Amino acid sequence: MYLKDVETVFNRPQRNHDGGMRNEKLSVFAQSARPFGDPGREESFSRNDMEVAHWFVLNNCDEIMGYLYEHEEMMKREHPSHLVAQKHRELFPQWFLDSVNKLKSSNSPTYSDELYNLAFGPIRAELFLGCNINGVKFLGEARDDKLCTQNSGVHVPGGGET
Repeated sequence: MYLKDVETVFNRPQRNHDGGMRNEKLSVFAQSARPFGDPGREESFSRNDMEVAHWFVLNNCDEIMGYLYEHEEMMKREHPSHLVAQKHRELFPQWFLDSVNKLKSSNSPTYSDELYNLAFGPIRAELFLGCNINGVKFLGEARDDKLCTQNSGVHVPGGGET
């Protein structure tokens, strides 16, 4: 414990350390993840998987909730009630990209490169065996299948007696 500049059990980073939060404006880019294992060269995400992931990120980014709300209200005015959610999900990514491009062309102070990158969506993605996020190790399905013990589910305690 008294040695300086020497890694010991007392001063080394935790086993599942991911590097901590980065200094980014949008929360979705601030979270750090430390992937491990070689990226899967023969595997890739389908176009549909990429669109689903992009929608998930857009729909869970607090900083763009105003855009989501505005587009949803527009969809409510333009489409029958049973189609609103479907049209919102289908049309929002392109509408959001167009809105961000308008901000860029008008030199708006609300425009940022991060906002553009979020609107543009993923270009490519690599598959790894797993990653560490917030001190928790997540294993990919391929690696998990090789292990004798598996914990691939999420456990949430119930609210009642059952």
